[in-house]
Amino acid sequence: MKGNISFGVSLYSFTQQWYERPGFGFEDIFLILRKQGITKFEVVCSQSFDQYPVPRRESLYELLKLSDRYGMTPFSYGGQVDVGRHTGRDMDVEEIFREACDELRVASMLGCKYLRGTGLLPLSQYGRLVEMAERYDIRYGI
Repeated sequence: MKGNISFGVSLYSFTQQWYERPGFGFEDIFLILRKQGITKFEVVCSQSFDQYPVPRRESLYELLKLSDRYGMTPFSYGGQVDVGRHTGRDMDVEEIFREACDELRVASMLGCKYLRGTGLLPLSQYGRLVEMAERYDIRYGI
């Protein structure tokens, strides 16, 4: 923490290493972050877990176990509603809302206080989404 600013890193920053180095994983990332004095990280589900949009609980627990071992804190969740996930059609508004709610649940399970959303919902729907975020004590931003 420098003054009132605390630094964190999105795990998305390690995309190239994940792609180029078989076996590269969370433990490697936490070692790198710890050397740099960074203790907070953002999880991007679509990149960080095999199961998407809702990862297996075991995967979440493994991440939490490793983050605890290395003194790291998952502070933010990078949401990524994939509207083109279904072949031949885009998601409708209700499907996008439900998937955004799934992201809030996963973020909550990880202990994240923030969720960086994609901004895909019509503006009229964000009141509902913010209410859901408040239930999980998460701040939702786009």
